[in-house]
Amino acid sequence: MIRSLRLFHFRNFTEQTTEFDRHANFFIGLNGQGKTNLLEAIDLLFTTESFRRAPVEHLVQAGESESLVQAQLDGFHQVGAIGTSADQVGAVGTSAVDHQVRLLIKEGRKSFSVDGKKVVRKQLLTLQPLVLFSPESLDAIKGTAEMRRQLVDELALFARPTQEWILNDYRKILRTRNQLLRNRKLGHTSEMQTQALLSSLEDRFLNLGTQLTLLRLQVLHELEQPVNAALASLGSSFPEVNFAYILSQSNAIHFSHTEIHNSMRDRLLKLRAAELAAGHSLVGPHRHDLVFLFGGKDSRFYCSQGQQRSLILAFKLAQIVYHRKALGVTPILLLDDVFSELDGEKRGSFVEMIKHMNCQIVITTTDFDLPRVFDSDKCLVRRIQGGRVV
Repeated sequence: MIRSLRLFHFRNFTEQTTEFDRHANFFIGLNGQGKTNLLEAIDLLFTTESFRRAPVEHLVQAGESESLVQAQLDGFHQVGAIGTSADQVGAVGTSAVDHQVRLLIKEGRKSFSVDGKKVVRKQLLTLQPLVLFSPESLDAIKGTAEMRRQLVDELALFARPTQEWILNDYRKILRTRNQLLRNRKLGHTSEMQTQALLSSLEDRFLNLGTQLTLLRLQVLHELEQPVNAALASLGSSFPEVNFAYILSQSNAIHFSHTEIHNSMRDRLLKLRAAELAAGHSLVGPHRHDLVFLFGGKDSRFYCSQGQQRSLILAFKLAQIVYHRKALGVTPILLLDDVFSELDGEKRGSFVEMIKHMNCQIVITTTDFDLPRVFDSDKCLVRRIQGGRVV
């Protein structure tokens, strides 16, 4: 749980220290005042990346050379051997010790520390998981395949942070492969040279792609029951919801390691000429897709916008239950002006559900009446105006 947050030259915040309640924290204000910036700072501090996909230099206040984000954590936390070597981080346990988490942004680089000791991303992921809702995430079902892959990858990395190397190594070999294909398209290498180099990468590319796909499938299988339970709590009259995982135009949700590997291998052979012509990789987990099925039908085409948003709400709320079970720690719930995107019935059901989630919640909104629906003794209300919490 966050006890306090300090922002120094971050976005439009010059210098601000804010105390947090252990339950609901409302930050209310007009658009453009810094509400989302505050949530971005929290998300960045514990995931090392901005959910806005912002360049590092944009995080530092205009005219300043560096920025600081610092949080005091309070209470029981899942910790991954903070301060030890990176290969020991898998050792996880609970601790009642408070922690100070710090991010320094300087000269285009981000540096993270906990209690004065430098840490890596997977240590932060286990220290304090987060679940983020934004208006953009509500549209993930009808959005791009990349948005849906991101939903699964975020969940997988929080649930299994020691497996982050799979995603990182896959991205590295994908970049190498794309560079080879790009060079061939530009005429910098011959087709024979390119084919030979691609063949030398193929085994590792397929192995990493198979491992990443299996990781995604594992967390999707584990999340199905919590998603259906969350939908029921939201009062949605859905039949059972299932996931389809689209690999090489087939639903691979129940594929084995061998089936995944062979499917990608066959697809590589089939599309080799097309990849050379395109100048980039057309096969692999970066091309896969997640489909939400209800009653066996694709929710992109058979659900209303309101139903699609209910599915995403349930997916996100299920993450809280999932993380609590998998890691033994309850995530902080970040809600960025989500209530304005929900109709009255969904809004009421959502409020009732999160009131009983027993987790710390940070909510940004333009609705000054929203805090009234929460228990007054379990929420803190602050206004944000011009980069200041008042």
